Amino acid sequence: MNSTLSQPEKLRYARQMLLPELGENGQLRLKQAQVLIIGMGGLGCPAAMYLAAAGIGSLVIADFDTVERSNLHRQILYQDYQIGRNKAQQGAINLHAMAPDVSYHVVSEKITADNVFSLVSDADLVLDCTDNIQTRLLINQACVNLQRPLISGAAIGFKGQLLTLPMTVNSPCYQCIYHSTPDDQSSCLQDGVMGPLVGVIGSMQALQGIKYLSQIGCQEPKLHRFNAINMQWQNLALTVDPNCPACADKPLRNKDAY
Repeated sequence: MNSTLSQPEKLRYARQMLLPELGENGQLRLKQAQVLIIGMGGLGCPAAMYLAAAGIGSLVIADFDTVERSNLHRQILYQDYQIGRNKAQQGAINLHAMAPDVSYHVVSEKITADNVFSLVSDADLVLDCTDNIQTRLLINQACVNLQRPLISGAAIGFKGQLLTLPMTVNSPCYQCIYHSTPDDQSSCLQDGVMGPLVGVIGSMQALQGIKYLSQIGCQEPKLHRFNAINMQWQNLALTVDPNCPACADKPLRNKDAY
């Protein structure tokens, strides 16, 4: 495990290390961390870019999809000539060009019940940047079982949301808030999305991740909703659902906390 910062690293991260909340100790925590980003689309691109730029030691980026022309207005990590290439593989190449000191690991296969637990088990933090509920529920269940913190983002049209879930013994999970799978799900393909909106939410995922890993502030379970039309945020505290199918039987769950 890296226990010191090199001189080039001290120079590269000097401006954020000036922050008393972070300092050199916080920067070392970032360097020693591994973050799993699932989904390298509109949310995953800015999240990965800011985490890499901040000096996260290891990024595991997972996406089975390929770059399409219709992605480029919001998936800002990719270039026009990279259309048709796998997002995770090309994303790692582009990120390495920007931040070569970070270690990148590529997962170019679909996230399933067969691989999600092994991926999550190796991570200090998980970012859900996916766009479908089935994958979100798989990620959530793995994070519940393994007690890995989860930061989930979503955006459609002009509305976005950021969900921070510490996954400690008495904290809620994703399925505590979203109890069932909707029959008619909105999607970028059907309803469209404003490019800078996913940039806002993805950047906020990275910010929350940096704060968590460097132990800045108290990371409570929260849901933040953003309306890009009127530029207003709504912040909601979250509670455990005692009947949640994902976490009600979590080991060591303190029933008195309900």
